Amino acid sequence: MPASKPLPNASARRWTRLLRAALICAICAWATTSCATGATATRDAPPLPPSPPPPPALQANQRQPCPELPAPTSDTALALIDNHDRVAGLYHECAARTASLVQAMDAWEALARQWYCRAVTASGLTPTGCGVRAEGRR
Repeated sequence: MPASKPLPNASARRWTRLLRAALICAICAWATTSCATGATATRDAPPLPPSPPPPPALQANQRQPCPELPAPTSDTALALIDNHDRVAGLYHECAARTASLVQAMDAWEALARQWYCRAVTASGLTPTGCGVRAEGRR
């Protein structure tokens, strides 16, 4: 009977291989059917909006602070009138620079707000404050 002893081992190996193959088939069947029956499709992420508009290009004179006001050279009427003319000229130059700076920033702010509203709308959200200009500037 020494020849009959290897038969149970061979039989056990065959059963082990058969069970292993059946387990692999069961796992593959489970994996492929789970996707077909229970998984829901996810929505793609919205496309990224283009980059925001760059700030406006400012002229060199728009970056300069207003100059110091000159002091009168003497207390005579002619010197005071001359000083007043210089002060008025400096004021008007500074006011024009400030007005052009405010105008450039307002234009950029409107462009940035349009970009924001389009980007938020494209992402599927409801933008707030679109179409309404912020108060506080002329």
